[in-house]
Amino acid sequence: MTGAEPLVNVALAVVQRGDGRVPLADRSRGKIAGGYSQLPGGSFNALEKSEWVLARKLHEGIDFKLDRTHPWITCEHEYFNKRVRLRSFGVTVWRGATCGSEGRRVSWEDPEAATIAPFLPANALVLEVLPDSAAWEAMRDWLACEAGRSGANGNIGVAIL
Repeated sequence: MTGAEPLVNVALAVVQRGDGRVPLADRSRGKIAGGYSQLPGGSFNALEKSEWVLARKLHEGIDFKLDRTHPWITCEHEYFNKRVRLRSFGVTVWRGATCGSEGRRVSWEDPEAATIAPFLPANALVLEVLPDSAAWEAMRDWLACEAGRSGANGNIGVAIL
């Protein structure tokens, strides 16, 4: 890479159920890396607020509605023709069912042993921090406390943005 490759900002959601599974979705056929599996979400431009893009992409892509998000981690991955910046946020409450749009398959998977493949390399970076991550556990504990204080009755999870 020359350092002049374009930077693509991506909002990815990792909503982790109580059993540790996260929703993974197939990329739409006809798009770059179509057919690859990824965390739900999508790209956004510098004029868009990443939290709003995440909420819209999850609603459109897997029929999830997000209530609140909180910053967590950011990481970057270099492909041969671009750099991708993944931003992560915690989600205190979500509603909805995981159903893919445009014929996309969505599956709740164990992040350490996902069965759908191939998987986008940049997304793999995010999944690598989930198991045995003290920061991840602290975020989940904090989110559970926040949801309890707000009286939320929904699912508790964390989203990567």
